[in-house]
Amino acid sequence: MTESSCPNCGAARAAKFCAVCGQSQKTYLRASWVIFADVVREAFEIDSRLLRTVAALLFKPGYLSREFSNDRRASYVSPGRLYLAVSVVFFGVLAIVPDNDFITVDIEAAAQIQAAPDHEELEVEARAREFLADPQEAYQQLVANLPIAMFLMLPLYAAWLKCLYWRRFYAEHLVFALHLHAFLFALGTVILLLPDKATNGQGVMSDTLTGIGVFMNGTLKLLAAAYYLVALHTMYGQHWPGTAFKFVVANAGHGVILMAGTVVAVLAAIFA
Repeated sequence: MTESSCPNCGAARAAKFCAVCGQSQKTYLRASWVIFADVVREAFEIDSRLLRTVAALLFKPGYLSREFSNDRRASYVSPGRLYLAVSVVFFGVLAIVPDNDFITVDIEAAAQIQAAPDHEELEVEARAREFLADPQEAYQQLVANLPIAMFLMLPLYAAWLKCLYWRRFYAEHLVFALHLHAFLFALGTVILLLPDKATNGQGVMSDTLTGIGVFMNGTLKLLAAAYYLVALHTMYGQHWPGTAFKFVVANAGHGVILMAGTVVAVLAAIFA
């Protein structure tokens, strides 16, 4: 076996990867620190693909999805891995940031439910009362269920897009759904971290930061809507009036699907 042959299958190898079995020319008979550096780089995709993918996701709405539809995939992080990484950050922040506007558990309402008479109640009402006995614990259980519920809603959203753009393959819609939600989760993470609650008696600096946070919160939500619209236009290439109409329809269905996902997460938490 020569140095230019693959040590795994013995076939001639003219590039970094064997054309027969696909094994890389890398060897683990090297210094440990070099191997460790390679493992870290490959595990976290710390290379040009990550930077290229993030830049396209943030500043080129719909571009990544169109690239995948054109079968140009090798230059970017896969949609599934990108969605997973961003969603982990988003739901992690959602779990630790108090008093956010995404999910609110009203402690007084929970107390009233807990104190209400329990005669003639259905099983769901009894479970809900028990669930809301500890609002903080209820919130954590709900947040823990949301990632799975939202992930399960993605195929439904892709199916909804298939109804609107039926000439495209379903896989293209699923890739678009992954990219769109990755961006929305990234933007949502920033929104969660912004100070958007009025603070009394905390000083001029605190009030100023809160005002900036409230302004940025609204601005970023408008940005999300604009991104959504442009992403549809870039991905599907329809004229602007048709894109605007389908944006409204897609958004309406999207909202219903997300609401359904939240209901699933709530029911899963109640009956856990």
